[in-house]
Amino acid sequence: MKKEFTQEQKDAFKEKALQAKKEVEAMEADNMAMMMDPQQFKHFLEVSRLFTEYSDCNKWLIFIQCIKRGMLPQKVASYTTWKKLHHQVKKGEKAIKIYAPITYARYQSDETVPATMQDVQVMEEYDEHHKDVIKGYKVVSVFELKQTEGDPLSIVEVPTITWQQAIKEAKALKLPKRYNEALQEAIKAMEEKANTEACINRESAIDVETMNQYKQTGRTLAA
Repeated sequence: MKKEFTQEQKDAFKEKALQAKKEVEAMEADNMAMMMDPQQFKHFLEVSRLFTEYSDCNKWLIFIQCIKRGMLPQKVASYTTWKKLHHQVKKGEKAIKIYAPITYARYQSDETVPATMQDVQVMEEYDEHHKDVIKGYKVVSVFELKQTEGDPLSIVEVPTITWQQAIKEAKALKLPKRYNEALQEAIKAMEEKANTEACINRESAIDVETMNQYKQTGRTLAA
């Protein structure tokens, strides 16, 4: 039997959801500066490879919240999913907040009136047309592996990528428009970092080559 809520309860749920969304948006704004650290942002792109099922925005939210708490994110899931994996969220752990899409509800018919074939067709067409339509986003909770305890799990290690790979992946990120300016600055910072390291590597290679030439000259003179 479907549980009914009073209008007061519905308004309270709506207010709580709006407040949660405001808090996550504020957290995003407060942590935009983390993108300006090229080493940190490269690390984010490396960690992101472990979370293929999440949007780029949610990957960033997971990353910044875990880093702020001193955790390296490796696996996250909802409370319910962790229970299915025979893991229990530790008491007192604070959830990681991410966005989840809100899709249209299934067609609601008048259940007191028997549905005709035409009603069924209308319902099926409505459900088919709206099943993948997103009308908004809500804030939901997930937890990182280290916030749980339970059976051992196989965990993939965070990969290491080159600066060129990082820059390429950063340019391919699909983030909300509010990230555009920070993302472009982050890419620019990574490009500068990559160029600096490339110059240092070239100079080191030249130094090694010069040293080898000196050694070869010394051996020739000694002979």
